[in-house]
Amino acid sequence: MPFNAKEIEKWEKTRLIGFWKFVIIHGAISWGILSGLFYFLITSIFLPSTPVTKNLIVSLILFPVTGLFWGMTMWYVGEKRYENAKKENIGE
Repeated sequence: MPFNAKEIEKWEKTRLIGFWKFVIIHGAISWGILSGLFYFLITSIFLPSTPVTKNLIVSLILFPVTGLFWGMTMWYVGEKRYENAKKENIGE
């Protein structure tokens, strides 16, 4: 589904920060660290026998690294939707 006019404007502002900054902020930090902290809390509460060091390693390394891939995916999805919206606007 392509962007509407408001989403086009928002994505154009997002594009100004660049690919890697977007991936780090929205992928590794926003998704990765927040998901990792959530994982750490849930496993600490419901699986107290799991070693804390293992939880920290998974939480602070695996989730942010996975977040990089999430951020890259979201960038490419956003770019594709933006390009489709621009093509539709040109044709109108």
